[in-house]
Amino acid sequence: MIELTEQQRLELTLSDTPRALDTLTGNVYVLVPEDVYQHLKDALTDADPEAMYPLLAEVSPEDWEDRL
Repeated sequence: MIELTEQQRLELTLSDTPRALDTLTGNVYVLVPEDVYQHLKDALTDADPEAMYPLLAEVSPEDWEDRL
């Protein structure tokens, strides 16, 4: 686990969506509190793909981001 410096702690309080940059790889990470992460993880893990079918049926091909 990485421990925050005082400067990093301050940065976390100043942003709604704090991010961390790995200067070696260029990867950017969005930092969220552990309880929020766990809630999101549980929601995604418990997701039932078949429950998405009615929603997908309403999506128009014009709305697709990867359309040609």
